[in-house]
Amino acid sequence: MTRGERLGSLGARVVGGARAVVVPIAVAWLERAVGRAQARSRHRTRQVVLPAGAARPPVRFLLLHAWGVGGTIRTTFTTAAHLSSTHDVEVVSVLRGVVEPGLAVPPGVRLRALHDRTRRRPTPRNVAALLLAKAPPVLWHKQDWAYERASLWTDMLLLRWLRSLPDGTIVVTTRPALTLLASRLAPAGVVVIAQEHQHLSHHRQDLREALAASLPNVSMLLTLTRADCTAYEELLGATGPPVRAIPNAVPDVPAGPGDPGAHRLIAAGRLNHQKGFDLLLAAFATASASHPDWTLDIFGEGPLRPKLEELVVSLGLVGRARVNHSTERLGERMRDASVHVLSSRFEGFPLILLEAMAAGLCVVSFDCPTGPGEIITDESNGLLVPAQDVPAMAAALDRVMSDEPLRRRLAAEAPAAMRPYSSQQVGRRWDELLAGSNPANPV
Repeated sequence: MTRGERLGSLGARVVGGARAVVVPIAVAWLERAVGRAQARSRHRTRQVVLPAGAARPPVRFLLLHAWGVGGTIRTTFTTAAHLSSTHDVEVVSVLRGVVEPGLAVPPGVRLRALHDRTRRRPTPRNVAALLLAKAPPVLWHKQDWAYERASLWTDMLLLRWLRSLPDGTIVVTTRPALTLLASRLAPAGVVVIAQEHQHLSHHRQDLREALAASLPNVSMLLTLTRADCTAYEELLGATGPPVRAIPNAVPDVPAGPGDPGAHRLIAAGRLNHQKGFDLLLAAFATASASHPDWTLDIFGEGPLRPKLEELVVSLGLVGRARVNHSTERLGERMRDASVHVLSSRFEGFPLILLEAMAAGLCVVSFDCPTGPGEIITDESNGLLVPAQDVPAMAAALDRVMSDEPLRRRLAAEAPAAMRPYSSQQVGRRWDELLAGSNPANPV
């Protein structure tokens, strides 16, 4: 064994020994602290605002990773920007993994991270934190997909932050694991608004059962669609919190306008199973056989990039279909396209679909759960295709690729359909919610 190998082995033993001491101490502290926090969280207030005449309550949006570029982050920033004119607003991120935010932080909105992973250099003060960050979480629900990104250290940071909130603070959680933690650990005087960004049936059984048990101790539940609002009302029954449907808002970012004469399809999203780009490529391969001058551009990042690139080759689409990296200039890319395609197997609320309609593109979408069926009126402002039906999607693509007048008609009607989802309209519904007037569910 070389000197370097001996030093490495010694270092590993030292780290392992330290972890064996630090982790049990942290878990024991966490268990005691959780017990005390839960005693203070019972019988949560459902008073969304302070009494009349009181100062506007502070609003805290709780995200997993606010330094990314996903749809939940974008719509949170849009809502936070609107509320910042009347409330003290802060976006609190459990994690920070990069130095610069992927999206511009709106003026008037503060951004902070509980666990800043960009500061990893060991010091006498943070060595315990670095060790705990390597230990698996004990509070984060295992069926929340972000479980692998959480740790014992994020458990401790979340508990400490939630316990520190003064009564009257409004906390908006944005994913199931965070909702479960806030319902259990925030003081009872803290207003917890659980915002659901996926449809209920997407969650696995154990997670749905955990939500059913915990949601009665939140102040209000917000869904993105009327269909999901009904599903949660049925799940929670008469003892549950008020459930309201408030959709995501389209960011006030110029996009398009698209070119109805262009022979180009566009799609965008995370390169994963949910977004169904494998289904889109298969449908495009069929439809484009009669339209060799048409191209398809997919923009995104994710684990399925190698598989999708291989699929482009195996389907004979090289030069006609491209899997591009994500871009901050997607709106500009829309100007070169005539059709936007949403091929998702499921959605919470497809913000990209609204952005494409706002840009005046013809849209074709699977009628997947949930969202497209509430946004698109089939044959009026877009085309809806049965969910995951590749032959039907191929037929719909062939139809719009063959018929420029149809593309122009659908594109012309699309912008009017998204007006209820503008930041002004959705922001007004948040204002009404926080003023206690409980806006009606229809958009």
